Amino acid sequence: MTISRSTRNALRVTVLGGLLAGFATLGIAQQARPGTGPAITTKGAVQAAPRADKGQATAQAARIEARQRTAVKNADRLRNKEQVSALKLARGEPWALRRGIRLGSNKETAMNRVVGRYFGELTALEAQARVAERAGQADPSVVARIEELRRRERAEMRDLLLARDQARFDRNVAAYVIRLP
Repeated sequence: MTISRSTRNALRVTVLGGLLAGFATLGIAQQARPGTGPAITTKGAVQAAPRADKGQATAQAARIEARQRTAVKNADRLRNKEQVSALKLARGEPWALRRGIRLGSNKETAMNRVVGRYFGELTALEAQARVAERAGQADPSVVARIEELRRRERAEMRDLLLARDQARFDRNVAAYVIRLP
């Protein structure tokens, strides 16, 4: 089979064009791209890419803001350990006392209403304690008032229960009261 001269020339031009395009692409691919990737080492000195520098600056600014937010949050936190532990116990008590007791939906709703009301009172009491502490006059009666709230809450919760559940509730109270601060 013989190939005509024009076909042979067309084939040569196509191969030559493909080779030129391939070499051009290879040359472009080997050029260094400024500003991308990690830091590069040139003659013993490390130089960071501009994008990496910008990212580091942004990260540093975010860390500073986070530290400031944490400082503000910690400044607003109660420092008196007795008050903190009494509040923690008071907030966890309703769920600990209900352990092992099954309630119907209407009793559950009533119980949640009682817990919510006393939770609001505890939050208000905590806010008052925080204000007094910031003023430099920590209120020693806060723990006693928290205990009084807990007693009233326990009594209301117990009144909502049936007689058979009150025995279990009393056992839970006895086990939980041991943990008083």
